[in-house]
Amino acid sequence: MLSITNKKIIFVGQKTSFLSKYYGTHSNMWYYVDSQKQGGEIMAQADISKEMIRGYTGTIVLNILAQGDSYGYQISKDVTQLSGGDYEINEATLYTVFRRLAKNGSVEGYWGDETQGSRRKYYRITDQGMAELAAAQENWNAAKKVMDELILGKVEQHNG
Repeated sequence: MLSITNKKIIFVGQKTSFLSKYYGTHSNMWYYVDSQKQGGEIMAQADISKEMIRGYTGTIVLNILAQGDSYGYQISKDVTQLSGGDYEINEATLYTVFRRLAKNGSVEGYWGDETQGSRRKYYRITDQGMAELAAAQENWNAAKKVMDELILGKVEQHNG
């Protein structure tokens, strides 16, 4: 059984005598099980896989930029903070996302003022980026509802 506790996904199952450590996946979420025992069951904390988030990195960046102009390192810190420390985006991935979003016209880059320390490249979301973000958020809400039903839903019993 999977459940969410404090923004962490928990896998709960029966402990077997041979199981001390186990790595596996369930619904594209990696989980690690060790032999922490609670009432005859084991509990394990899951890490959200990078593959699961990879398709949404552009939307994540657009969401942050919709709240104000920012630069790479700050956005990286914002991603970590928004995920409660459960996900970190590496800067190489982030700059690849910036290039793709700029090429698509979703963001614009500009050089910041050197009075704030070293010269940083800032990014701002464009009107096109705002429209892209709104569409992606709408799609996310629809997909989330369907995925909840597919992963957590119960099939009606068929008589016949």
